[in-house]
Amino acid sequence: MFADNKKLYVNAGFKSVHNECTWLKIDNKNQTTNGIGYEKINELMIKEIGNIKWEDGKIDLLGYLY
Repeated sequence: MFADNKKLYVNAGFKSVHNECTWLKIDNKNQTTNGIGYEKINELMIKEIGNIKWEDGKIDLLGYLY
């Protein structure tokens, strides 16, 4: 998930991660695509569930960045 106010989510068990993300860049005004975005997004947070640990690596969001 992406969070501007991390404090709320940290208190709920989420933690910040620093994976490189890719997504489809869309110009909302013109409804056109502008290629693929590549970036480490500071607002990215995860909450681990079960026994599987989160790993560093690339995340493909398979579409538009919401």
